[in-house]
Amino acid sequence: MPNHEPGSEPSRDRGMLEGQGGGFPMPDPPQAMPAPPPGAPMMPMGAPPPMYLHPAMPPQPTANSIANTGGTLGIIAFVLGWIPILGIFVGWPLGVLAIIFGALGIGRANRMGGLGKGMAVTGLVLGILTVVFKSIPGFNLL
Repeated sequence: MPNHEPGSEPSRDRGMLEGQGGGFPMPDPPQAMPAPPPGAPMMPMGAPPPMYLHPAMPPQPTANSIANTGGTLGIIAFVLGWIPILGIFVGWPLGVLAIIFGALGIGRANRMGGLGKGMAVTGLVLGILTVVFKSIPGFNLL
């Protein structure tokens, strides 16, 4: 490696970084990439080729939304059913919907290995209780 005098600049291809007494060579300037032929797909420099993965089995569902809907409607119907007068107009229809979604949710939970069965049963039971209590004439005004 040739020595250079202070104040003089070393050549770019073999020079040393300033302040390094015999240290590191300067990096080469970046080279321009040749243009690809017309119609060729553009890929970034250094990018790996695309990989095509084939899953071993389809993804399993993580939630039973029908059962969750039934359980939520059952809880809301049961709570709102205790409000006088409003419970008749809100609790009863929500109770009917909770029964429908709860029954559908139980059927779906049985096909999915029991996923969401607790919420479906909750919706079914609370929906039935709400509809029964709101159907009793003297109980409606309580």
